[in-house]
Amino acid sequence: MARVDHKSVVVVFAREPVPGGVKTRLAASVGDAAALAFYRAFLEDLLAELQRGTWSLRVAVAGDPERFAATFGLDPAICLSQGEGDLGARMETAFRSLLGAGSWDRCLLVGSDMPQLAVKDLALADAALAMGEADVVLGPALDGGYYLVGMARPHPIFSGVSWSTAGVLRETRELARQLGLRTKLLAEAFDVDTAEDLQRLGSWLKDAHPGALPRTRVVWRDFSRP
Repeated sequence: MARVDHKSVVVVFAREPVPGGVKTRLAASVGDAAALAFYRAFLEDLLAELQRGTWSLRVAVAGDPERFAATFGLDPAICLSQGEGDLGARMETAFRSLLGAGSWDRCLLVGSDMPQLAVKDLALADAALAMGEADVVLGPALDGGYYLVGMARPHPIFSGVSWSTAGVLRETRELARQLGLRTKLLAEAFDVDTAEDLQRLGSWLKDAHPGALPRTRVVWRDFSRP
């Protein structure tokens, strides 16, 4: 088992998996049942990967944290409520509460739309913060958003951002610049929000190691079957 480094915490922002309540843009193309199946598989693969890392793990849930923990076989103690407000307000709450608790020096927040996110990706972000290379680390997504944001202090970089638009990354970087913060960008990657993204994931699976994303592979195989 990996040694846990209590100096950093990784937080997965996730929704309780209910039909019609997750992956709504994807569901518009593939239907609610398939979208839900993919969402659950994404989360199962992502959580399994993140549990290999040398950090504490938390899940910030939109919905009932205890029910979420039972659904995914997690310790209820690691599942927290996202709280109220828009996405920016909820992310700021997560950073302030976790970094303010005194248990961790660094916090990395990731979404649940990028199942191919790997331990090595988060390790790069964590190292940049630990070595003082940046005040903010962002993982750019192809759609103009970001799949990861990390900080060692809870800087106010989320207020007024136009969430769910192609300007999310740009606006967040501008807020950081205005505050005099140093920003480091990770490699650009894709998350899975649309049918086009899903096809991109299918191509990724063909090229990836056969053991990668086992739960997602099963759902993809069933979905792709003629």
